[in-house]
Amino acid sequence: MQPNDCENWSADERAMYDALPENGTFIVKSALRRLLAWDGDDSGDARYESAKKQLHKRKVIGLSRGQGGKVCRTSLVNVPGAPIHLPTVRKKDQSTFSDEKGSAITGKKKADGRDKASPSETQNLTDKHRKQLKGILLKLLKEDEIRGTAQLREDFKKAAKRELPDIAVGDTEFWTTRDALIEEGELEKLRGGPGGSTRRPKRDKAQKAQGKEKDLYPGIEIYLCLLWAEENGYVAKEREEQKKYLVQVIKGQGRGGEGGRWTRPDLVFIAVRQYEYVPDKTLELVSFEVKRKNEYSIDGCFQTAAHSKFAHRSYLVIQYGKEEDLDTNAFVRLEQECQRFQVGLIVFTDENKPDTFKTLVECERKSPDPAEVDRFIASQLVNAVNKEQIKKWFTQSVTTLISR
Repeated sequence: MQPNDCENWSADERAMYDALPENGTFIVKSALRRLLAWDGDDSGDARYESAKKQLHKRKVIGLSRGQGGKVCRTSLVNVPGAPIHLPTVRKKDQSTFSDEKGSAITGKKKADGRDKASPSETQNLTDKHRKQLKGILLKLLKEDEIRGTAQLREDFKKAAKRELPDIAVGDTEFWTTRDALIEEGELEKLRGGPGGSTRRPKRDKAQKAQGKEKDLYPGIEIYLCLLWAEENGYVAKEREEQKKYLVQVIKGQGRGGEGGRWTRPDLVFIAVRQYEYVPDKTLELVSFEVKRKNEYSIDGCFQTAAHSKFAHRSYLVIQYGKEEDLDTNAFVRLEQECQRFQVGLIVFTDENKPDTFKTLVECERKSPDPAEVDRFIASQLVNAVNKEQIKKWFTQSVTTLISR
């Protein structure tokens, strides 16, 4: 394509191309339409399809297979006049921007009142900051209380400004924090009214006594590094330089995956393996989906199987109380489904005692598309240190790294 061809692009083509990530990451149709404020009505869908068709014809975007219509950039093009931040002018629930001829084009806000935010605007917050922001938002809602999301967002920004004056907290931090708490089950998103509402669900005494799923993660991390890594050949005692792996919690640590909660595991184990007679180094990503005692179902198997898109191996990790729990009809069927879908199954009683973990079903190694593995690491590993560590493993020897 000649550079001058860009001058013939329509305003919608310019807007769509500019909204796509520069690194070639796929973005789903619904997210891209929200990003462009084209999700208000049927006319927005027509604009989306028209722009997508033209850009694909120009061979500057790629389309994924299957339902959902993911889109990505295939080349870097300097588009003259492409708007960087859309929309630029807002009035009530509509957004307005102009094309190169000065004609006004209007689109709707996202249903929950969320404005388009460029990925580059997101701050690199520390784990401590994320935890503090979650605490601030939860303090604004009592159990079983429902608040309008728009007002809750403003109250959150004011409270965060008072308690965390060292960081800039805006709309992006609110949505990221709220989405993480919704994924953890701490908040619920409700419809109704401008921007919708947010509710903090009431937890009964049994739930409070049992605790939260995320409370299991630290103990599981220790098990994976102390026992599971060695049992699965990731640690060679006679060759310490081969200890190149890390464990990271994924759930609640940033924005969700493009495919929804079923494509986002609770923890991942990432290793770079090197063998004595095979000179090449290989990267392996293993996913773990965790379920608390009495909170698992057959859906856990299907959820874990969905990780095969980016993971070489996937395990469902279940906490149980007594040995009799493993003999129930529901659990036997779950074990059978894990075998059928080639999903690993690990059970344990106490997360703080590694010797209580046992593997009931081993999973077969898959061969996911390297581009999907790379895309997952780029979008879901919020710890920049871990990303750099993975790159270094291909050039130097390191020791075990555990990070949350």
